[in-house]
Amino acid sequence: MWFEKAEEDLLGIRNNLNAQQVPWGLVGFLAQQTIEKYLKGFLAAHQPTIQRTHDLVGLLQLCASFAPKLQSQEAKRRKVSTLYLISRYPEGRTITEAEAREAVEIALEMKQIISESLQL
Repeated sequence: MWFEKAEEDLLGIRNNLNAQQVPWGLVGFLAQQTIEKYLKGFLAAHQPTIQRTHDLVGLLQLCASFAPKLQSQEAKRRKVSTLYLISRYPEGRTITEAEAREAVEIALEMKQIISESLQL
C-alpha cells in the first residue's frame, strides 16, 4: 500500500512537470513524499509498526538497520527533508527548479534502491 501511494506522488510529479507553469515547491514536496512512502513501505516489510513522521533521515536510519547500504543515502535524504518544510509554509523561501529537479532524481534513486532491496 505504501508503494502505491508513492507511485501516486510520482504521477503527481510527472503531471506537474508537464504543466505550463511548473509549481516547483509542489514538485519538491511530492519528491519528499515519494521518498517518505518508499522508506515506510520498506519498514512495513520488516516490522509491524511504522513511526508517524516526515523525517527522512530518521526513517532512513530505521531502514538501515535492515539494509546497511541505505546509510550511505543520508546526505541526500537530509537535503530533500529540508524541502518539506520550505514547501509547506509561506514564510519559507521559494524552492528553485534545480532543487526540485534534484529532489525528483533522489526520489527515483530511492525507489530503485528500495525496489532492488525488496526485489519488487
